[in-house]
Amino acid sequence: MCECSIIHTHTHKVMEHLERDLHPRAHPAPITIVDLCSGFGYLSMFLSELLPTSRVGKIVLLDKAWPMHSQDAASAGQINPQHLFLDGWPIRMTTSKNNMKTPAGRRSILKHVLEPSPGPVILLGVHLCGQLSVRAIEMYNTLPKATMLALKPCCLPQLWAGMPNTVWTFANGTSMDLESVGIKGRFVKNVWRGPPRATLQHKFGCWCDGLYRGIACPPAAASGEGRGGCGEGRGHGTIVESEGRGQAEGPEMGVQEGRKESEVCDLWDYGGDHYQNRFLWAYKALGSFALPGGPCEDEEEGLGDWGDEGNG
Repeated sequence: MCECSIIHTHTHKVMEHLERDLHPRAHPAPITIVDLCSGFGYLSMFLSELLPTSRVGKIVLLDKAWPMHSQDAASAGQINPQHLFLDGWPIRMTTSKNNMKTPAGRRSILKHVLEPSPGPVILLGVHLCGQLSVRAIEMYNTLPKATMLALKPCCLPQLWAGMPNTVWTFANGTSMDLESVGIKGRFVKNVWRGPPRATLQHKFGCWCDGLYRGIACPPAAASGEGRGGCGEGRGHGTIVESEGRGQAEGPEMGVQEGRKESEVCDLWDYGGDHYQNRFLWAYKALGSFALPGGPCEDEEEGLGDWGDEGNG
């Protein structure tokens, strides 16, 4: 819930800006929030209770573990969504069964979730494991109506013997290869099988830095893209990489400004042993919008839990 509160703070600030400062014709349609790899839906339920109902049309919980809408009931191994459909939720929630890891799944998300959204889209990804973080950034980079991305990377991508190296190339021309950030290890029945997790802090920093550099800002703001070597951007507080003005791809968005931030948020008191504490924020069409600060300022880094790749 600590992470949910940070996501809410940033999301609510964006809502206030869209409501107050942008031209009323720029975003007449309600906002769609997409909770990527939502799991049971704690973040979405939290936001449904707290965000302004006047601006949010619906929250879409996307996960491969949901049942199909045509099913009468959830099968073994699927998440039962009935708690999301109870009366009384201020903002309507709906589910979407899709796998972000597969090309077919990503095409389905674009066709059935993102493109039909009538107004701005906010993408939320908390604890996106491995390549799921890459896929979330690709969605944000390529979707003009994606107004905000909130990304909390989690587990490092898996690297297995004999598998070919993968190079992820982002829309802004930056790239990252699997060999430099991947690990050979995973949890087996809640027991970690792999290199000592305390030795992975540097690699996790490289992973987050590569993801951060891959987030595209509008063209005129791109002078800062690609800066910073492995391990940079992991200090205290907030780092603003770039901001500026550029033309969006879609006429419905008009002239955009882009901004992104990398933030260290030490939310757990584990004696400095928690380092999975990076939040990546990206915004479009927000003008001179002042980003929220608060609980993540001047925090130390620490050590986190490592697990298998999450649902998508």
